[in-house]
Amino acid sequence: LPVPAGAITGQAGACRNTSLVYSIAAVPGALSYNWSLPAGASGTSTGTSITVNFGPAYAGGFICVSAVNACGSGVQSCINVPALTVRPTVPAAISGPSPVCGPATVTYSVPALSGATNYVWSVTGSGVSIVSGNGTNTVQVSIPTGFGQGSISVYAQNCVGNSPTSNLSLTGIPTHGSSLFGPVINCRNTTGSFSISVVPGNPTYSWRIPGGAPI
Repeated sequence: LPVPAGAITGQAGACRNTSLVYSIAAVPGALSYNWSLPAGASGTSTGTSITVNFGPAYAGGFICVSAVNACGSGVQSCINVPALTVRPTVPAAISGPSPVCGPATVTYSVPALSGATNYVWSVTGSGVSIVSGNGTNTVQVSIPTGFGQGSISVYAQNCVGNSPTSNLSLTGIPTHGSSLFGPVINCRNTTGSFSISVVPGNPTYSWRIPGGAPI
C-alpha cells in the first residue's frame, strides 16, 4: 500500500458560495489520489490538488485524501474546514519589544485567531518597515538607527469581513523634552521647583543645574 498521505495545505475555514484549492505533496509510488468532501462541498480530482466548491448549505467538515496504487489505498490525511459565518474577533495584545533600539530586526506577533484566514499588519515611524510575515500572525520588523517613536497595528480577516484593530506603541530614542516649567527669577538661599511634561517611553531624566546649585 502507499505510505500515508502528508498534511493537506489550504485555507482552514471557508465561506459559503466560494471555491478554494487544497493540496498535498506527491506520495511516492501513488498512481492516483482519492479525495472525500463533507456535505455541502463539491469537487472532483484524482491528483494531488482539488478545487472545492462550498455551497450555500455548507456547515463545515473534514476534507480527506488518500494515495492509491495497484495494492489499494493508503491511510487518509484530513483537514478540518469549518464554515466561516462571522468575522474574526479583535486580535489579542501584540507581543514584542518596546522600547526598542535600532538598528535591529524584531518580532511582533498575536495569538492565532479561530476563523481568521489573513492578518494585515502596518507600522508607523520614520524608516520602520515590515520585513516579512505580513498575512500571518507573526511579522519581522526592521527598526532603523536613531528610531524615535512609532506604532505597529494588526487586524484579522476572513471572507466575512475584518476584525477590529490591535495596536502597540513603539518607542526608541526619547523625544526632546518640552519647555521647562518653573520660576524664571530665583533668589539665593531659596528652593525652586522645575518640571517638564512626561516624555513617552518611560525614560529616565538627567537634570543639570548651573553654578553648582544642589538638586
